[in-house]
Amino acid sequence: MDEKFNAVPDGSCPIEAKVVFPKLSYSILLFVFCVLGGAAVGLEAYVLLPVFFAPIVVVLIFVLPVSKIYPNRLFFLLGFLLLSAALLWPRYAYIRIGGLPGVTPARVFLALSLFFGLLYLLRSPCFRRRLAIELSSSKLIVFPVFVFALFRFLSVAFADNPIGSLYGFLNEIVCFVLMTIFFVGAMCEPKNVQKFIKILVCLTFFICLIGVFEYLLQRNVFVGVLPITDEYAQEAMFSKIRDSGYRIQSTFDHPLTYAQFLVSIIPLLIAGFFRFNRVIFRCVALLTIGFAIGSAWLTGSRSGVLLSFSSVISMGALAMAIQFFRRNIKLGTLIISVFGLALAALIGMLLVDQVLLVLSGRSSAESSSTAARMLMFYRAIPLVLDSPLVGYGVNQAAGLIGFVGARGILTIDSLLLSFVVESGVVALGCYLLCIISAVFISIRSAVRDCDSNTVVHLAFATSLIVFLMTTVTLSLTGNLFFLAFLLASVVVLNKPLVIK
Repeated sequence: MDEKFNAVPDGSCPIEAKVVFPKLSYSILLFVFCVLGGAAVGLEAYVLLPVFFAPIVVVLIFVLPVSKIYPNRLFFLLGFLLLSAALLWPRYAYIRIGGLPGVTPARVFLALSLFFGLLYLLRSPCFRRRLAIELSSSKLIVFPVFVFALFRFLSVAFADNPIGSLYGFLNEIVCFVLMTIFFVGAMCEPKNVQKFIKILVCLTFFICLIGVFEYLLQRNVFVGVLPITDEYAQEAMFSKIRDSGYRIQSTFDHPLTYAQFLVSIIPLLIAGFFRFNRVIFRCVALLTIGFAIGSAWLTGSRSGVLLSFSSVISMGALAMAIQFFRRNIKLGTLIISVFGLALAALIGMLLVDQVLLVLSGRSSAESSSTAARMLMFYRAIPLVLDSPLVGYGVNQAAGLIGFVGARGILTIDSLLLSFVVESGVVALGCYLLCIISAVFISIRSAVRDCDSNTVVHLAFATSLIVFLMTTVTLSLTGNLFFLAFLLASVVVLNKPLVIK
């Protein structure tokens, strides 16, 4: 036998033996659980997969090497891949390999992001210290997010269907709470926030091109090419004609979530236009702004129609207010102010009738939709009064309100209404508080920051305001990851620190 495997005279094992045997044991353990997991897939016993793959994750976390310095490049790459997959790949289509369950690329990169986040959180003191400092610098954002998650969890115990409610809760925790923490770790420095804005501009440009191509074809580009994930997405595919015309959705699961993303990203596109140094990137940003506003109209969403202009107006108004507060003038914010206020005046003088028509409904279908939303709010009042603290459980609001939409699908058209019915007024208050706090911090940073980052701070404040406004008439949670990105960006920009 090789000398390095022999015991030393004092009875202890040499260093080589202490390293080799645990690695061999871990390898055997991983092999056994992989075989068992493969057998579960072969027998289509998918319910057993967590039992067999959870030990694999645990073993890998304690075996894989961890960098002693902050893993800036790794998490930036994971953030880039996650955003790209979530925005470019159709959310309503999945990939199936062999007999494995269907999965979307976004879910794959989400799992990888959570795995490496947990790995470094448990194994890297530098990562934990940096993350703790960044999160503690914005307690007004972070604390309400965790309290919101707590009350959402408590409401699961009061649900008539705890299993379904727990599934919805876990989905929200991963896509909102954990993604907020992950994006804080992925950006970690203000310069990385600028890079992510550039990435989002490019991604939005391609998304809008897909949407325009869809409108020209008057049909979804991916239907018949990729399998659709679930029944709701399939219904959304074929229920897209209103009196106002065909409703595009690009790679999003619904035209309304597409509109929500577009109106929320417009301020960041404007910030990119003023912050990019190269002419080519500025041209791309300007083209994307036009595409985004036009695409928001083509989604057929009334909130998209109004908020696409409101986002520009709000950013201009904030910029002008800061100029008066500082009593100095800068070219970038002055252009935003003049453009935004001029657009506001134009809408006020020439389009007031059209705005009122959009609010009331441009057709019988839209008027009916407005009446239905009002009825939902009226039905929710007694439910909230009966259980104001913990609600009735996640994913239960639509069934309780009992409003049946197109093709017999239960629906509720307000995320705010969903939160207050399902988890009580405290959960709704925490959701509102984290967004309002982020807006306040962004505006405060814009006032204090005298360099070119002012436009970036204003962009995030405006995006958060617009996103919050969309949740008044939209209950779909497909864009919660983007809200997590916005909140994380504000946290990083609020107090940049360097850990030595």
